[in-house]
Amino acid sequence: MPDGDTIRQIASRVHATYRAAALRQVARGAWTRDEAAQRLAPWGALTALCGGDVPGYTDCFDELYPVVGRYPADLPGADARTDDIRRFLLSEDLCPAGAWKPVLVTAWAEAALRADQLRDAGQPDQFARAMAAYRDLNTLARYLGLPLRDLCTAHISAARLPERIAA
Repeated sequence: MPDGDTIRQIASRVHATYRAAALRQVARGAWTRDEAAQRLAPWGALTALCGGDVPGYTDCFDELYPVVGRYPADLPGADARTDDIRRFLLSEDLCPAGAWKPVLVTAWAEAALRADQLRDAGQPDQFARAMAAYRDLNTLARYLGLPLRDLCTAHISAARLPERIAA
């Protein structure tokens, strides 16, 4: 994560990463477009909550949510409140919090584990990319208020998975 990135930029970057991965799966024939859209929905919801642009949605807020959150024009912050309400509604329409939270926790744990595995692998470029992905997911998780306990529990579970498979 470059210094000074906003949460909006981080969320948009994470969404773009998962969107590119979903499009690759579709191109390979591993997923249908509907499966890709379903798997991408949590990342769109997170991006909307963090103020980022969700392709195909945030450019048409007026059509999607025409009368929601109208504040008097002279009220300070009226435009920001309207945008926040619309982003919340979009996030809930794409993927409710109860569904995106475990996706983010799992992605966070997997990114942490991948960074741990690459630390001593002698591949500094891959390690740097893995750490950047982890930092972005960590920033999103903390911004969205996910409890550290949930994150750490998921990381420990992911780290122990190879042990359980071997047993």
